[in-house]
Amino acid sequence: MNDDLQDKLTLLLKSEKTLLRLEMRKKVRQVILIFIALIALLVALSALNVALYFYLSTLFTPIYSALSLAGVNIFLSLILFFIAANLSLGEDEKSAYEIRDFARNQVRREVDEVRDNIFNTRSIISNLFSFKRAVYLISLFKKAKS
Repeated sequence: MNDDLQDKLTLLLKSEKTLLRLEMRKKVRQVILIFIALIALLVALSALNVALYFYLSTLFTPIYSALSLAGVNIFLSLILFFIAANLSLGEDEKSAYEIRDFARNQVRREVDEVRDNIFNTRSIISNLFSFKRAVYLISLFKKAKS
């Protein structure tokens, strides 16, 4: 039973390690994509903003031109952040979670079984001492009668 519990604990630890590695890979990808997106966005928006501002200032007042450009910039930034925040690792992540949950349930069952065995053993020992005490009291009672 100890080897089985040890195997289950090993499986649980390996699945947690795999999940951590996958999560770190996902976070690194997110950071890289956000960084690249920010650089590209800054360069492109700088040039685009200047060009659009000059064009819009011929059609509208300078204030409306600046507000329009700011709205477009915010919208594009939100789209890029939304894409980066919703990256998924797919099947690898799902299977790693399934393995971890299976191992966790197996370990939980083993721990419950060991706990129940301890309580049963304690109950048996308690009953045994109660039985010995009863036998002792009966023997004292018999001695007192005679």
